[in-house]
Amino acid sequence: MAAAIDPADTPLSHWEDTLKASAGLCEPEAVKLLTCPAPRAIESLLEMGVTFDRHGQKLAQELEAAHSHPRILHSGETTG
Repeated sequence: MAAAIDPADTPLSHWEDTLKASAGLCEPEAVKLLTCPAPRAIESLLEMGVTFDRHGQKLAQELEAAHSHPRILHSGETTG
């Protein structure tokens, strides 16, 4: 799952990266509906007991594809 949860990242940056990668094929408002609430969705999943990979006490975030910041979270060998 991708979410802008690092203090150096923002949902706006996530939105911009997604639109850029889509080459105009995504609806900006739909992308906003996914990227802006993503940090809160991660908090909710953690509260429900989802176990994301960690580096020490910090959530492990990976840099993938067209993201400008590491924001991909994994749970074991899966990606949400």
